[in-house]
Amino acid sequence: MPLRTAMREIKQKRFAPVYVLYGPETYLKEEFMALLRKEMIDPTYADLNIGMYDCAQTPFEDILLEANTLPFLSDYRLVIASNAYFLTGAKPPSKVEHNTDGLLDYLKDPTPSSSLVLDVQADKLDERKN
Repeated sequence: MPLRTAMREIKQKRFAPVYVLYGPETYLKEEFMALLRKEMIDPTYADLNIGMYDCAQTPFEDILLEANTLPFLSDYRLVIASNAYFLTGAKPPSKVEHNTDGLLDYLKDPTPSSSLVLDVQADKLDERKN
């Protein structure tokens, strides 16, 4: 989905279960994330409903566990996974093992009250992993 379309839907409170951000435009990524936080999460309960992870340090299973957790005192939960290098052909920057089969299972039946954002620091994704 194009960025502008996604941002329009977010403003209408229609949140996708998964967003994948990639490419060189870090400013646009930051704008997208700020809009998503503003529209999705009540600032009073942001600490309880926003999870931020670095895939170079955290196994993907732990990230999916939070994405499957129901929000606390809010309608939505936002889970952000930066450095999702496993979506590219790049070598892993760390020794953390990721079981990406869990992502396929999550995509089949995502938690409706959560949005998972996979932020990739690459210009393009590995097309073999579509």
